Amino acid sequence: MGIKDLTGLSSEAKGLALYSGAYNFASALYGFITIFYVTALGYSTAFFGALSAIGEAALVLSLLATPHVASRTGAKGSVILGTAITAASVLGLATFSAPAVLGAAFAGTGVGQAMVSPTFSSLVSAAEPRERRTAAFVASGVTNQLGAFVGTALSGTLADLLQPSLGRIGAYRIVLVMASASMVPAVLLIYKTSVDLRPGSNPWRMSKVSRRAAWKLIVAAILIGAGAGFLIPYFPLQFKYRFGSSTAYISQLFSVTNIVMAVIMLYMPELERRLGSLRSIVGSWIVATALMVAMPAAAELPFGVIAFSVLYLARTTVMNAIGPVQSSFELSMMDPGDRPTFSSLETLAWNAANAGTVVLGGIIMQTSLDVPFYICGIFYMAAAIFYYSSFMRRSDI
Repeated sequence: MGIKDLTGLSSEAKGLALYSGAYNFASALYGFITIFYVTALGYSTAFFGALSAIGEAALVLSLLATPHVASRTGAKGSVILGTAITAASVLGLATFSAPAVLGAAFAGTGVGQAMVSPTFSSLVSAAEPRERRTAAFVASGVTNQLGAFVGTALSGTLADLLQPSLGRIGAYRIVLVMASASMVPAVLLIYKTSVDLRPGSNPWRMSKVSRRAAWKLIVAAILIGAGAGFLIPYFPLQFKYRFGSSTAYISQLFSVTNIVMAVIMLYMPELERRLGSLRSIVGSWIVATALMVAMPAAAELPFGVIAFSVLYLARTTVMNAIGPVQSSFELSMMDPGDRPTFSSLETLAWNAANAGTVVLGGIIMQTSLDVPFYICGIFYMAAAIFYYSSFMRRSDI
């Protein structure tokens, strides 16, 4: 797949891709800096883990309501509402530092994400017919990564530039305010699109065909989400604690990862054509997991920070670049009217599992920087084995 394939998409698919880029630029702008902001306020990594768990719990609870919201506002209305809630919550995070207010702000971002993520995926799936659906997801995935690239690079770099005059906390707060304001263009972009989906009056009712595949996909999401909670939110601190890396270095590395991921995503549909959807997805997970569990040993090499950084880039790219293929594959097994509900259920399952382990990840990290990698790897391998065994007999993959 190349640029020509993406330019041939409908105006609706292109509009959704532009929203994805704008929304993820703002999300990266605040998402990268938040862990440094919280620890700069004097709180521990365990407290940050507790805040993350609050956000995840709010997301999970809100996902129970998301299909009902979408049945009344439409999927597009749900995305607009969620984006606005996220913007307000990030502004609150920048303004106050009391534990209760921080908890409320994290909860608000969780609610916002619940309104956006699953319903946005269903909109992308509706923007193109089945034969071009993967291309639509690739377009949104590429702009997602490009937005995250710019947001992440700007986040850490701007914070470092502002610190001499504003101090660490003041610099972080300016970045958070910028992130909140950056949500406004995203709202305008999604508002201009005309594609929409509206679940039925009983949005939790799914067809037998959809249910048969959904429960297997949800189990895999639980395993991935649980494993991720032990490690993924703490990657910035892994670099800081192991090597004393600056915020600017970490943000630049993460942003380079985003741009590499955007390029690799363009090749993933070709990988899908050669290996099939299932082998492409599971193979990517296995390779990414092997790279991840090698990172602690790489950190002990003479040029440990370089080896650790290269493995981080490779692991993150391989694990996530397959996302558009995975989304297209999974939603193709759902009846169109069931897609918003399934997306909500899958997101709910991932985040519920993640919320259950993220606090443990923060506690473990205070005693060992290595153990979270191995725990995460066990969960990821279990997910890969279960996913493959669940769908290897399908004739259309």
